[in-house]
Amino acid sequence: MRPFDLVVAWMVLEHLHDPVLALRRIRDWTAPAGWLVASVPNAGSWELRAFSDAWYSLHLPNHLWHPTVPTLSTVLERGGWRLERVFFHRDLRDLLGSLGYVLEDRGWLPGLATRLKAFPEVGGRLSQVLFPLAFLLAAAGQTGRMTIWARRKDD
Repeated sequence: MRPFDLVVAWMVLEHLHDPVLALRRIRDWTAPAGWLVASVPNAGSWELRAFSDAWYSLHLPNHLWHPTVPTLSTVLERGGWRLERVFFHRDLRDLLGSLGYVLEDRGWLPGLATRLKAFPEVGGRLSQVLFPLAFLLAAAGQTGRMTIWARRKDD
């Protein structure tokens, strides 16, 4: 098998029981100086602190760990990768989903709660309206999702 120059793991790593082992295996599949692009929830964002167990990206029991930039960097390093770049998504879908969970938990506005909980999966025009706020939060590293670029470490 010819090695890959790029491997993409979109919303995958947080579901793995042993992400370090998986990252080592992916490293073995890539060419020297190959790249990994992965998107994961951002547990370092204010959303987790604000919403706690109602945070949309908590997604228990499916998410087995909730990375921050430092923890993700450590896991990548142990898996044979060097974190090169972090992009915070300019999107507030998780925020709206979290608001839906809060409304549902409190028994408030059930119709709105249902629509907000579904918003991260279905989207809508509200994302465009909220883009300026999403842009500012992303610039501060405070949105609920992030995408990283990591380079294969060659010993």
